[in-house]
Amino acid sequence: MIPELRCLEAKNGFYSESFIISSDLSNFTERPIALRWYGYEHLNDREVIEDVGNYFGLHPLLVEDIVHQNQRPELDDPGQLLLVTVPTFSWNPERMEVTRKQINILWRENDLVTFASSEKDLLEPVRQRIRRGKRSHYRDLHPDFLFCAVLDLLVDQHLEFLDEIRVSLILMEDTLSEKPDPQLLQEVYRLRRQMISVARVMPSVRSLVGELYDDYSEWFREENLMYLRDVQDHSQQAPEFVKADQEILSGMIDLYLSPMSQKTNDKMKVLAVISTIFMPLTLIARIYGMNFQHIPELGWEFGYPMVLLFMLVIGMGIGWFLKQKDWF
Repeated sequence: MIPELRCLEAKNGFYSESFIISSDLSNFTERPIALRWYGYEHLNDREVIEDVGNYFGLHPLLVEDIVHQNQRPELDDPGQLLLVTVPTFSWNPERMEVTRKQINILWRENDLVTFASSEKDLLEPVRQRIRRGKRSHYRDLHPDFLFCAVLDLLVDQHLEFLDEIRVSLILMEDTLSEKPDPQLLQEVYRLRRQMISVARVMPSVRSLVGELYDDYSEWFREENLMYLRDVQDHSQQAPEFVKADQEILSGMIDLYLSPMSQKTNDKMKVLAVISTIFMPLTLIARIYGMNFQHIPELGWEFGYPMVLLFMLVIGMGIGWFLKQKDWF
């Protein structure tokens, strides 16, 4: 099967969709159009990405950034075009696993290209809005508005992803509070490690959107800057959500370890009480166990029962004293 690019064209409130071969890009783009959006959802064919890169004049290093996944959020400006890399996340509550992918957005004049590595078309909601009725605001869009719409969708999906994790965390927390499970605790530790990588990404996305707003505002029409500002506001929420989720994870670990620590403390307390009671009794027994020839008490007729009674009184006295101090 020949790899194809999904192409969506919009002009004067009308749109059309088609599929083209990447090698035919130069022939396809000759006719004038207000907006042309190319989408490629599977990054398993390097030839397609190289064809697109050659057509738009991308440096080979930028092509490598698109091909290789798990890139950090970044904004590249090689001149006359923008290339934005935004990581995406998905949550599998059954496997308790975070999956990371990425989307690259290439923007040059009236052309927008998106490269997605996810099996699911994450940008389909934007296409659905464009397909709506003739009066849809998305039909009259310009590349800067579409760029904001795609970026806003990705940032909102970050927030949805964090909400999904929070729901799972609350259920896990309830389970741990009712019945502590070592296996579940291992899942919590594993998820906390995964959230570290998420926590590293979210502030970078926030910085990326802030850089777009501060340094590239001339790329956007005045009426569309408000949409970019809205994306910036949403991107500032994600790091706070991640921090909240991490606090829940830390609280779950404390919730599991606190009863364990309490049980350990209770056992140590019992041992301490026993040691405190028997320490003076052991001292008395050792004194009369010394191998001296002249120990007066050894010759007493009632010496043995007297020592036992004395040891009993001391033990009971220490026990009463510890009871008064609420040691047990």
